[in-house]
Amino acid sequence: MKFKNNHLYFLSWTDNNQGKLFSLDLVDNNFDPEIDLTDNLESFIINNYFIENGKISYIIKADKSLRSYDLQSKLKSAAFYKKNFARVSKRNSKMLVSGWDNNYKIFFEKYDLQTKEVVKLDIDDDYLSEYNNTGIALDGVYYDNERNSVMLPYSINRAYVFDNKYNYRGKVDLIFNKIAFNFRYSQDKKELMVDPNNLNPNLSGYLSQNDIFYVLTDQSTKWNNMNQCYIDSYEVNKNEYLSSFKIDDYNNSKPRSIVINGDKVYVLFEENLNIYSIHEK
Repeated sequence: MKFKNNHLYFLSWTDNNQGKLFSLDLVDNNFDPEIDLTDNLESFIINNYFIENGKISYIIKADKSLRSYDLQSKLKSAAFYKKNFARVSKRNSKMLVSGWDNNYKIFFEKYDLQTKEVVKLDIDDDYLSEYNNTGIALDGVYYDNERNSVMLPYSINRAYVFDNKYNYRGKVDLIFNKIAFNFRYSQDKKELMVDPNNLNPNLSGYLSQNDIFYVLTDQSTKWNNMNQCYIDSYEVNKNEYLSSFKIDDYNNSKPRSIVINGDKVYVLFEENLNIYSIHEK
């Protein structure tokens, strides 16, 4: 779930609607016509998508492509990265790309879509030596505002901050304890992953325009534990924890994604979108 220009955007993963983007206008509380991004591709898994300058850009995992549509779903351009990657942040023609090499060691690279220049980033962080298979252990999602991008790993108690030119700025330490987890290979033995029996604590994030980073966490880290989710907030420029509030499950579903807009918190569940208000104590 993403927020842009008073719209909430939802990307479907279900078979019938896979590759379709839905948007809810928060002003009139109506859904806009869906946008079909599939482009007749056989393998269609969208890694991430970006809405900027009247276009929707999205990453196709299978062919390492960045595809760009206008809002009438017409293909404008496609670009291809030189190697496999996992996660991307995008600002106009600049990208921050991360993933792992053949030894599952993480990498961060800046990429210019116009010049094709690649600049490797060196991240000074103790977790890069404390964890094995850092590309998998530190895999996560980028959350952006005008000034910063924050990469929130799914599995660890730390986030990484980059400025709007994708220079590394530092870390945000999350308030829960460091978690031990196991790795295992997929059934075809081709892909290493965090063991699914270890539920990732970090479910979603949101970076506000005033640089407050909100993290939706499941503190139980267990599939069958209910009502253990919280939204924690941090000041990213100071690496400072601010506050927390609890989000209960709804219709037997854990919360999946969050967006914060003013005093409203939008929480996406499996089949519901709930709206909460933030009140000062």
